[in-house]
Amino acid sequence: MQIALKATLRILSDTKKSVTPKRSVKLKEFQDKGALSADYDFELGDDIRIDQLAEFGDVVCRKVWGGTCDRIETLRKEHTKAQKKDHSLPALPKVELDPNQLTLQIAEHLGLQTYLPQIREIQKINTTLKELKVKGSTGGIPYEWYFMATKLVKGSGLASIREIADQIIDFITQKTQPITTQYDLPDGWDDLRIWVSRVVMLPGQTKKQTVEQQVDTFLQELAGYKAAKKIGRGKLAICSVSHSAYSVKEQMESEVLFTPQVYTNKQMLGGSNAKRNISSIAALEMMLRQILMNQTQAAGKRFEDGKYRYLYFYPTYYFTPETSRFLQAAYSNIAQTRFTTSLRNHFIQDSTANFKRSQYQSVDAFLIDEKLAEKTSLPPEHEDYKRDRTFKLSYPEDQPLTFFFMALPPGRDPTETESWIMPTWLAFATPMILDVKTVVSESPIPPFNDGAEFEETVFLDSAPQAIRTLVGQDRFRLDYILEGWQALMVPFIRRR
Repeated sequence: MQIALKATLRILSDTKKSVTPKRSVKLKEFQDKGALSADYDFELGDDIRIDQLAEFGDVVCRKVWGGTCDRIETLRKEHTKAQKKDHSLPALPKVELDPNQLTLQIAEHLGLQTYLPQIREIQKINTTLKELKVKGSTGGIPYEWYFMATKLVKGSGLASIREIADQIIDFITQKTQPITTQYDLPDGWDDLRIWVSRVVMLPGQTKKQTVEQQVDTFLQELAGYKAAKKIGRGKLAICSVSHSAYSVKEQMESEVLFTPQVYTNKQMLGGSNAKRNISSIAALEMMLRQILMNQTQAAGKRFEDGKYRYLYFYPTYYFTPETSRFLQAAYSNIAQTRFTTSLRNHFIQDSTANFKRSQYQSVDAFLIDEKLAEKTSLPPEHEDYKRDRTFKLSYPEDQPLTFFFMALPPGRDPTETESWIMPTWLAFATPMILDVKTVVSESPIPPFNDGAEFEETVFLDSAPQAIRTLVGQDRFRLDYILEGWQALMVPFIRRR
């Protein structure tokens, strides 16, 4: 629930415009249709804090607790089937507290007892409209929470909803924890644990299957494919992406990356069900890809065709815990991914190029932004906001590491050669600023475990022919960079 609160405050930032007035207009329409009593005032406020509190309350009640209720109901159905085979099994109690009742109890807990009749009416809008045979619905919008949030925020003087949100979280935990302890609910990570045990191999581990095990795996996959084609009883839902036997559900449109409901041969031809099934592992992979895509300005085919290049930093021989922390701070604040005008002007002034070693050793002021974390956390509308276009991993600060790496995004519609220019230039420039070895590669899999595995300072892993022709080779020692860097770097600056 704390994650839901953080997400709500991040998505509905204080700089965004409130949609509460639109909700107020809609409630007035429901009132005119007779779905709400004309004796009550359903006027809402105009404050982004109302939106924040309303959406947060709906998430924790309808999605968090409602999702838990659905999992408990699924468990009860499976337990009922098991009871038919083993009559000694005790019955599992039914959950009496549904999300609507929990919302009413929260309202009472927060001192909104006098508004309970209005809240109940809002919760029954869809039912009332059907009884009146009038078209319309709430469309899933939590109007009751917008009403409650208005009463809680209006005139409160609160600068943030955190105080009220923490009260809601504590109350929900107090009410639901005794209920959930009655059931042995899975934590939802079982599929991932199985996948890791089957796929991930650590150094020194070997996984060999006998011929019998391989045949059994094949027969299970074939049986699952046949069962997916059955009609009626015995039909099995399988993942349309990975064809795996993990837990499967229908893929919602919000989970589809680019085009809605791509074709799959795992569904019956000519059937009415257009939604394909997806396993928990494939859904997790798509979710991570969506997160990655949301950090870029590319979408669809442009995102898939993105030519990302990976830059690896390996500490050199004389590396201490102090220099490790320094490198980690520098790594976290690297923000420059393109040859900007300011970077070019650092080397070329008054039509005169200065490629002295001192110029490169002072270029860190353009590559590293010490306030990058602060600027990236600002709202996009803020004048100091900055988007970090690099993709980095979050490393623990208290542990020494053998390497760091990040992905550098390409420019707009880059060629294979253009996507290598900035990573290659950074690979040559960084050893003159930091005490590191560098590797540039197209692969997100680290080519080396540590810097002791290769002697050179810079290694270009499978660079395009144009880059290799430009620099002459793919492995470079430190003395070559320090002494021959001027002839090496001039073509890069001139080409930009």
